[in-house]
Amino acid sequence: MKLDREDTLLNHGNIHCNVIVDGKTVFIATQTWRDRGNSALSMAMIQPEMEPEILHGGWHFQYSEKGAAMRVDCRTPKKPGRDLFAIPRIPGPQKPDVADVKAFTKNYAKGVAQSDQCRR
Repeated sequence: MKLDREDTLLNHGNIHCNVIVDGKTVFIATQTWRDRGNSALSMAMIQPEMEPEILHGGWHFQYSEKGAAMRVDCRTPKKPGRDLFAIPRIPGPQKPDVADVKAFTKNYAKGVAQSDQCRR
């Protein structure tokens, strides 16, 4: 297993973390800032693993068996007029349970909300 983490602060504070097993990416976690007004659906639809017809949820949270997009609740964001999104993705043939993806994403977004990323 290999962890490939790219913290590109020069790239608007986006963070990408790839988990690689046997040379294949099995999990991708992204934290990204976007202009306020973007929905979780708009963020999910631009991810290659998440097709619109398999997504569930509402304005702030969209999920499927292949990943999710959730707006993070930053109490004191350093980027006024922008929203932070937590986007875990599962590329490849594996098909985790949708309930597991949903629960993981909620916990992941809570962790991001408590991190320095919310205050950058």
